[in-house]
Amino acid sequence: MKKFVISARPKQILKNFVIFIPLIFTLDQWSINELSSILANSFLCFLALSSASIIGYQANDLIDKKFDKKHPSKKLRPIPNINNVKTVLSHIVNLFLLLYF
Repeated sequence: MKKFVISARPKQILKNFVIFIPLIFTLDQWSINELSSILANSFLCFLALSSASIIGYQANDLIDKKFDKKHPSKKLRPIPNINNVKTVLSHIVNLFLLLYF
């Protein structure tokens, strides 16, 4: 699981907090009753965007695995070092199914 977290590139996912910028600048326009649903929707949007970016990073690493093995810094990533790609894919799918339900 540690390898999955590393290959998900958590530093890149920090960019997804941009979802909350419009909410912050328009807080004065929302009533207290609407705010909880807006916060929930914004959080779900953040999770969806983060999941999509993680899937994109994982798919890119799997596609470029043979090229990344030759690259000086990319060869240190977890996916180019894994021999059994099916195991990685099953972990990724299981994690996102768990998050979905």
